Amino acid sequence: MGVVYDYMLDEVRTDGGSGGSGGYPVPPCSNIRCLQQGETTVRIKWDDPEDLTVDGVALAEWGSTKLLRKAGDYPAGPDDGTLVVSNTVRGQYSANAFIDTLPDTSQQYFYRLFTITTAGVVNDDASQRFMPGAFTWATVADVVRSGEAADVFAVGDVLTVAHATYGEIEMEIAGFDQHTPVDAAKTHTMLLLAKNTIADLMFDAPELQYGVTADTVFNTSELLAINLKGASAVTTFKQEAAATGTARVWYSLNGQYKLYYSTSNKRWEIWSCNSGTHIASANYDYQSTAAAAPTGGVWSGGTTAVAAKAYYTFDGNEYALATVADGAAVLPDTYYEPNPNASRYSYGYNSWRESALRQWLNTDKGSGTWWQAQNIWDVAPGYANTLPGFLAGIADADFLAAIGPVKLTTARNTVCDCGGYDVTEDLVFLASRTEVFGDTNNSVAEGEKLGLYATADSTDRIKYNTAGTAKYWWLRSPYPGYADDVYLVHTTGTLYHSHAHTPYAVAPACVIC
Repeated sequence: MGVVYDYMLDEVRTDGGSGGSGGYPVPPCSNIRCLQQGETTVRIKWDDPEDLTVDGVALAEWGSTKLLRKAGDYPAGPDDGTLVVSNTVRGQYSANAFIDTLPDTSQQYFYRLFTITTAGVVNDDASQRFMPGAFTWATVADVVRSGEAADVFAVGDVLTVAHATYGEIEMEIAGFDQHTPVDAAKTHTMLLLAKNTIADLMFDAPELQYGVTADTVFNTSELLAINLKGASAVTTFKQEAAATGTARVWYSLNGQYKLYYSTSNKRWEIWSCNSGTHIASANYDYQSTAAAAPTGGVWSGGTTAVAAKAYYTFDGNEYALATVADGAAVLPDTYYEPNPNASRYSYGYNSWRESALRQWLNTDKGSGTWWQAQNIWDVAPGYANTLPGFLAGIADADFLAAIGPVKLTTARNTVCDCGGYDVTEDLVFLASRTEVFGDTNNSVAEGEKLGLYATADSTDRIKYNTAGTAKYWWLRSPYPGYADDVYLVHTTGTLYHSHAHTPYAVAPACVIC
């Protein structure tokens, strides 16, 4: 079942108290909040009354508050049932809950508070009676939206969310009213952050070195030159390196030929190679029209009619170019834009806004369907084809209705994103450097330090997987001096950073609002 909390007060009687005898009673307790944690632990908070004063005359002085528990029915008086606490410090349990351990989980227990004056007069008003109520996420949402979350819950309390893949995910309450909902009508929030990590995933995959600016999809490191006349000769050009001048992409065939796109000639050209020297020997001349469309041709998936495709001539043969990945035709006026940073196509991109991990956390779509390219160089991570979106595993409609998207500030790197920050709207997200460590990221405040880490030391920031192993866990914040590094929390609880394409642990966060 995991750890849950119950908001109790679903039955309150109003038949009044006897007021005792031999003097005036003080008022009853107020603002009673009761939470059940698991099956045996009950957390109870209440406000003790002030002294009874009329027109400046003290009629009764508060002396103590007694809390009694009874199986099967409410305690009838201060001597009926089990005395679980007698409090003589006013306000002792207003902020810090009294913890009661239930002796028998098969019993239904009832509670009652009694206020007692220094003269011994008891107020047994029935408004001080309460019992456990059923736990629902709708109830939690009501408490948060009413602005009472900090009175009912405490930072560090744990709620559980059932997930089809990751089981019972324990979510720690990490802060109150520290995030801005997208819905301006909502003014109160409660942040939940996974107590432990759920999976090891890359933040973002290594990108393409060159991205296409036309409609043709270029998601491969190889091109096919297809002999349309012979229908069987297939030449593969593999990506080698960027050329200088107007050349954008080089491809090689056994060290004898190189293929590149000339922006000045607006065409793909084949050059011969002699000891590494590129010597123009022939052009892949683009034929804009053809008297008779060529037939046949070997594509990546087999023999397919190429009719009406743009094609080229070389050595008396006619060729078409296609990508290896999907056989899409490469048009002669397709322009390939170089990636703005070499680290991005080697190690991934550190932008939270465009990250694969952000997409995964915020979708309920199935594997192979949820990932969408965020720029012309973007590449899907391997888990895009093996894992459904994170939200697909949550079936609790009340929980999904309780959480809401919030506005998040995240710094940008200074290498290819010019610094500054992004503001995104996310339902599920990762914590930021500011939220966990309290400092800014390249002078950008990425939110505010969470209540959970207000007085934390490094050991408080350590998270473990289900096997009990300390893990490096992702933050959403980029390491600003690089285009590929992202901040993490080290296994020692200190700040760390690493490549976006390295699989590290994920600790999702969301906001009740």
